[in-house]
Amino acid sequence: MTPKTDLRETITEVSCNLFMEQGYASTSIKQIADAAGCTTAALYYYYEDGKEAILHKVIEQCVPDMMGMLATLEGASSLYELVMRLGDAMRTEGPELLRRLRWLMIELPNMGEAERAMLHNRKLEFMDRLTDLIEPFVDGRQQAEMLAWVNFCALFGYGQTFISMDLRSYRDVPDTEFVEMLATMTATTYGK
Repeated sequence: MTPKTDLRETITEVSCNLFMEQGYASTSIKQIADAAGCTTAALYYYYEDGKEAILHKVIEQCVPDMMGMLATLEGASSLYELVMRLGDAMRTEGPELLRRLRWLMIELPNMGEAERAMLHNRKLEFMDRLTDLIEPFVDGRQQAEMLAWVNFCALFGYGQTFISMDLRSYRDVPDTEFVEMLATMTATTYGK
């Protein structure tokens, strides 16, 4: 059995993996307890409200820390450099980030209002911070916000198309060239 001090973290970690592999609705408390190496009674000791409480903690801890990606954008000297750094950060985090986000997109309609609100707030915090980083290089907050969304969606869409859907098997569009083109178009069209 897992030592008591680590059991809560173990339950959270195995729950995250099970939820991503088979979905929240298809994962039972018994499966979680078995995977964590504990009894269901021990699981309920740490998560009194059961699976819903576990889901809340999984969202809190296992959803990718996208804010950490933004740290690499600090100190960018131009809009071009900022977009290149964003592309590099998303490429580095790519496969794992996409795996976790794909699960969230599938599960979102089945989540409770509190979990959906938590996810939306985390995404908005990320986008607000990305907007803050872009704003010094463009004409105003509104333009910075639009560019934050456009760049994020373009890079995320690239990842979904070429990584998640494995379109690379049929057509090679190199990551670096894609990011360079996006950075050039963004900086040329909108940069100060």
